[in-house]
Amino acid sequence: MDVYPGIKSAQGRLKPGGCFTIGTFDGVHLGHQRLLALLDEMAGDSPAVVLTFRRHPLASLHPELAPAPLTSVERRLELLALAGTDVAILEEFDPGFAGLTAEELMRRLVDELGMTGMARGYDHRFGSDHADAEKLGKLAKKIGIRDEVLDPVTECGLVVKSKTVRRLLTEGEVARAAYLLGKPHRMLGRVVRGLGLARKLGFPTANIPDYYEMPPKPGVYAVEGRIIGHTYRGVANIGWRPTVSNGRHRAKPILEVHLFDQRMDAYGAAVAVDFHTRLRDEIRFPDLEALKAQIEKDVLAAREWWTAHPEGTDIS
Repeated sequence: MDVYPGIKSAQGRLKPGGCFTIGTFDGVHLGHQRLLALLDEMAGDSPAVVLTFRRHPLASLHPELAPAPLTSVERRLELLALAGTDVAILEEFDPGFAGLTAEELMRRLVDELGMTGMARGYDHRFGSDHADAEKLGKLAKKIGIRDEVLDPVTECGLVVKSKTVRRLLTEGEVARAAYLLGKPHRMLGRVVRGLGLARKLGFPTANIPDYYEMPPKPGVYAVEGRIIGHTYRGVANIGWRPTVSNGRHRAKPILEVHLFDQRMDAYGAAVAVDFHTRLRDEIRFPDLEALKAQIEKDVLAAREWWTAHPEGTDIS
């Protein structure tokens, strides 16, 4: 997949006759994947072009209203490529871009990039005029391009949307979120040196206090970790460690991951953590012995879950 930092940078570089879609594509969930499949079918041998943004538009216009991101831009581009996108145009949602009406934006894509068709979701809006489905259809006809609309995509009785995935994560429903995403929710970060308490208790953890993606509800989960070229099953706690510290002053909960049979020194390493199922809430214990006893139970519960689900969360 070719990536261009803005429409202007792609001008004169694309084969004419391509088709485009526009959106943030946060999570690249099943609805996005169906839309990208429609786009690929429309484009045929011409480019399937996704116009997306480095950050959610609200993060630029009204940061206090911006939703928590499901994926980093790097992960999003990776998933777009896996879904069959030929070209990703990564725009900065600055005031200049935000001021474009839907017609102005569509005409730029047609005139500057040679686009001949548009794929969109049934309820998608874009442009400073917040053009709705009916208006976008009329604009496509006026400009003279093909216009294909994807009907709602449902899974587990839910319409697949990024905001629905966020709600499920907030409730700790990581398995149901995985059904909508078409994959487990993933968090990325780097391992830092902690207090060493978990190692003293016999369960060394990778401490990941800083990450980009939205965390699920605080608690304990069966997870899969990818680190230094290896993949391990494990158990993770995300929260404020109430037994050993008062971490509520932090804006974000801390992610701690115990990876089974992993013995390497991973300080400073990048790690990807996939959340498969929730085991319990995070709770405060009266002392370290009680905490250690519960960790032993958590590890056993996670190992048993992995034994029963060797392929992880069933998203088929």
